[in-house]
Amino acid sequence: MIQHETLSGHKLAYREPQAGVQAFLNRLLAATDDANVTYDQLVALVYGRDNPVLNQTVFKAGGGVTPEVLRNPVYALMRDLLERKATQQGLLVPERDFADYTLTVAQAAQFLGLHETAVVKAIRAWKLPARKFNGQWRLTPAGVHLYQVYEEKSRRTGRKPASAKVKVAG
Repeated sequence: MIQHETLSGHKLAYREPQAGVQAFLNRLLAATDDANVTYDQLVALVYGRDNPVLNQTVFKAGGGVTPEVLRNPVYALMRDLLERKATQQGLLVPERDFADYTLTVAQAAQFLGLHETAVVKAIRAWKLPARKFNGQWRLTPAGVHLYQVYEEKSRRTGRKPASAKVKVAG
């Protein structure tokens, strides 16, 4: 298994990609590291016709993101590369752009009436938006509230809509 930690602190785990996917990932990695490649150019590459991870039957001009694509950890890696490029070019400034990640896991757990391990499990399943700062998960009040609304609606209806979870490690 290949391991990758995203800028947000999520740990991705995925099997060795097929040759075509690995070749495309190599292009993306090189473009991410290349100072001459802009964020917009990387976006065009990620969502273009050459990306073998995207569903190429959805749009004529480029690939589509379907629930299956969202569940693919390689796609999560690609999104992380976009975030890294945005950070490199100053389009994304974590101290500024993620200032609303103010809640600790303990605070979120208390608000939700859950055990802290349940909150971490929801974070790792990409059900609760969170970022790691100094090794500690932080959440937004809005994200925690939306999670609560979603969970309450799911309990009332007795079913959960299909979610687009990414398989993550530990």
